[in-house]
Amino acid sequence: QHHLKAMLEQLLKQDHLLLEWDKIIMPFISQVSEMVVPDVHRDDDMDIRRYVWFTKVPGGLKSDCHLINGVVFPKNVSHKRMNTVFTSPKILMMSCAIEYQRVENKMVSLDPMVLQEHAFLQNFVRRVLDLKPNILLVERNVACKAQEMLLNGGITLVHNIKPHIMENISRCTGADILPTMEQITKPRLGTCQSFRIEKFMLPNGEAKSLMYFEGCAPDLGCSLVLRGGNIKTLIKVKKIIQYLIYVAYHSKLEMKFLLDELAMPPSLDQLLPKLKSASSLQDKENTEDGDAINVESSDSEAKKFQKCLQRIILSSSPFLTYTMPYLLTEEGSKSSCRDFISDRIYWSRYLDGSIYRPGKLREDDHEWVENSVKISSEVRIKPPHVFTDPSVLIQCIDNEKKRGKLLNDYRAQGGCIDLKMFQDYEDRERRKIYGIKMNSQTSNNLESEKTDKPTCNEGDSKELHESSPDPKLDCFDAYNHQKIAVLFSSYSSDSSNAPKPCISP
Repeated sequence: QHHLKAMLEQLLKQDHLLLEWDKIIMPFISQVSEMVVPDVHRDDDMDIRRYVWFTKVPGGLKSDCHLINGVVFPKNVSHKRMNTVFTSPKILMMSCAIEYQRVENKMVSLDPMVLQEHAFLQNFVRRVLDLKPNILLVERNVACKAQEMLLNGGITLVHNIKPHIMENISRCTGADILPTMEQITKPRLGTCQSFRIEKFMLPNGEAKSLMYFEGCAPDLGCSLVLRGGNIKTLIKVKKIIQYLIYVAYHSKLEMKFLLDELAMPPSLDQLLPKLKSASSLQDKENTEDGDAINVESSDSEAKKFQKCLQRIILSSSPFLTYTMPYLLTEEGSKSSCRDFISDRIYWSRYLDGSIYRPGKLREDDHEWVENSVKISSEVRIKPPHVFTDPSVLIQCIDNEKKRGKLLNDYRAQGGCIDLKMFQDYEDRERRKIYGIKMNSQTSNNLESEKTDKPTCNEGDSKELHESSPDPKLDCFDAYNHQKIAVLFSSYSSDSSNAPKPCISP
């Protein structure tokens, strides 16, 4: 728990979130890691995060976040007159469309086809009513006539559901997903304790409906409804909760493994010093510049790295510590290959101090987020064309030639939205060829000389390398330290090409 809490505090400050989330997140992590138990004997994934689902609802309070033993997703029933509340409902699930299959590329009379469609759907709905389900979930579309018949039969219909949500509901309720309409003879109906639909008012005035399937077996999976901030804040909170659920579940398995091996884990007194140093690091993060980790500009890269390594939690296990990379040690700095490697090997926001700069977006700033969603950064709005100015049109009433010229230019402009993505696409294609970051000047120069590759000396090559579009990998980001890289190679001494490997690394 000490390790988990210290890591949570570190991640919250790393993403510039309020520490108030600590009291909200910690109970959820403990409940989920103890409640959800993947069963590998029934082909479950060993990663517990596969069975924890999230729904983000902007607005509200942080205390409005809640955990559901079941599935929650944004959806509403097909008709407002259908029932939206059930206790212990029977659930029928289908992945196919419920509609009449018309004969394509063939001339047929319309009236017989309408009668055949009505009889076909009536027969199907009668077979559905014989199963006596309360809720029908369909992955694809449902014909309007079938929706009316199901409404008259008292069945609640939900259609156009995403495939992964159908799988989650099938897992929690135990219902079979029927792939075709012909297999509706003896399906296994699912059930849960309750079904309901709840509406939430968003900060922009719109309503969002959530569909709840509650009261399922807790070990099969659960859903978290996140509230208390704008959508970008909730995305960060979701990422932190997902990672810490993985850490908590891993810690539980690790302790069981140590007990099975009769191994004695380190005492709490041995672990607390590192956790306290990590906590003291977080307390100092509100200071300006890069002084939060006492990293001075005069320090060498190895010294800066060592200070960060001692105070930042990187592993999901409290028993694991990281050592200095070989090239940053005194022995590695004298290695013969050191001269062929860049002076700055590792990059981190902790090393350059950018991690301590305050975030530009407040958690309660909803208007900025909504505008940023409506107008993407990829789209630039051009100023209105002069042809849309009434005063200009009045001046051109008598001048037909000028009016026609303005009209042709207005049509050629193609509207006020200027998509930058086309220019960005051309730049990306050029970067694949020339390996440098393009700007407007270099782009125009290369239009006339596409076949001539740019030449540069050793001083310019470093600038070109730094301006390359490759993203930087933060070496002190805990998310980047949860994978094991395995280098595989195979060889045989009996092979004709021995000792060369049969399968290269």
